[in-house]
Amino acid sequence: DNTEKLIRAGEYIIDTAEILSYRISDGGPGQGLQPFRMDISELVQEIQLFEGINYSTMAGAMVLVDASGVLDRLPLTGNELLEFTAHTPGFTPNDTKYPRGYDFTMQSGFPMFVYKVRNIAEPSPGVKTYILEFCSKEKIKDSQRKICRAFESPIHESVIKVLRKYLKSNKDLFYEKTNPVVKYVIPKKSPIDTIRFLGSEAISDKFKSAGFFFWETSDGF
Repeated sequence: DNTEKLIRAGEYIIDTAEILSYRISDGGPGQGLQPFRMDISELVQEIQLFEGINYSTMAGAMVLVDASGVLDRLPLTGNELLEFTAHTPGFTPNDTKYPRGYDFTMQSGFPMFVYKVRNIAEPSPGVKTYILEFCSKEKIKDSQRKICRAFESPIHESVIKVLRKYLKSNKDLFYEKTNPVVKYVIPKKSPIDTIRFLGSEAISDKFKSAGFFFWETSDGF
């Protein structure tokens, strides 16, 4: 029973965990060449997820303990895709109409990107410990783009344009409408910095108040 493994609040059951390397392998009959995929679910010791109103995108770290040299087949470079699903008991698709948890898989379309491998250590002979730092693809896109253009529309519409066009995100967006129509010229800001700036200038259409934030959760932005 997986519930016996949960002993304190904040713990999750890890259903699957896989690394997709940039190495190419034969996917088998009818599959052709595919990215090399490795199941690491048995190596995961800990997952940390950073999700909150002060984090524009989700990020985290995964601790792997390899006692049999499984990861030597890759090797890890910090340019892999990371797929995993995690949930608490009672909130899986089989348990409820509205499951709660994390689905970062190719099937969902939202795998995480490994951008750093750190603290590679050998606590005992033959045992290696890795810490994979990962983030949403929107964070990677944000570091690769700058916006130099004018926006003239209600601010919530400008934010939608930045999210879809510059961050290339198709995740769900939950937002509050703003008013009035305004014009801003963005002088070479990253997409997320642009959204933060627009949020600081936004006024609610419904409540006539300010104080907008932009952040990511397991449901979207």
